[in-house]
Amino acid sequence: LLVMVAVISVAQPEVTVKGKGHEILDGAATWPDSTGQSFGVLQANVDAVTKTYWIHNTGDAPLTLSNFRVTAAYNTVFNITAPTNLVVPAGDSVSFDVEFSPISAGTYGRTTGGSGVCVAAFDTDDANEPTYDFRISGVALTDDGFDCSTGRLVFSHLGGGTDLKEWNYGNQPPTLTTISNAWTGNHDGMGINPNDNYIYAMRYNTGKRNQLWVFSRTGLGSFVGYVSGGGITNNMGQHASAGAMDNNNNLYAFYNADATSSLRKINVRSQLAESITLSDPVHIRGAIY
Repeated sequence: LLVMVAVISVAQPEVTVKGKGHEILDGAATWPDSTGQSFGVLQANVDAVTKTYWIHNTGDAPLTLSNFRVTAAYNTVFNITAPTNLVVPAGDSVSFDVEFSPISAGTYGRTTGGSGVCVAAFDTDDANEPTYDFRISGVALTDDGFDCSTGRLVFSHLGGGTDLKEWNYGNQPPTLTTISNAWTGNHDGMGINPNDNYIYAMRYNTGKRNQLWVFSRTGLGSFVGYVSGGGITNNMGQHASAGAMDNNNNLYAFYNADATSSLRKINVRSQLAESITLSDPVHIRGAIY
């Protein structure tokens, strides 16, 4: 008995999304800085930033797109612009933009605060991914970052850590000024981000030591997000008082003095952290980059 089976291959579209050259998985529940899903910290009613994402059709049939949107609760701060061409030929790609233009201070698109998470989404005729979505987020403050044109040392006051002060050594003799004494929490691992001139810090208070905060030039603060990875938990030991930031939005902070695993690298855009193993134990209370 001879049985012949005919296999018919049907051409299908296949959707993939990339940001800054890196793939963004459908349903991605984080907002890495590397993919452009985090919009950073902006000054409300002043700043705006636009991110571009690319939709690739890696299938062998045209891909049809429709219904570009962001979570309805965030329509006033995130604006999505659909591609001009909504039919993507096989092997081709199109781009779309999302603009973050906050009109008031707040944390937008995080799992806590505001209206919960924010997703950018669109519909397709890809049978496996009829709706493609991923998370986006941003933070806004009413004030600008710090003026770094003159020499100054900004620090959290030793008496409780709830005062933000500065020594301005651009003046001679140097002058001491209280920027704010209205902080409701204590903070460690403080560093100024050279990309936006805002101070970033880890919460000191027990039970909140996985919280990342940001502060403006007048000391106004906003919760950025919960840090994950690198052994950081809400009840871990406190970080050292001073931190340092590099040019890639990473905050470096020490904790657990006299340990080789005491250095943490925290990306302030994504709130993802990693532990850096040191060659020798150290006893240190601050860091300068």
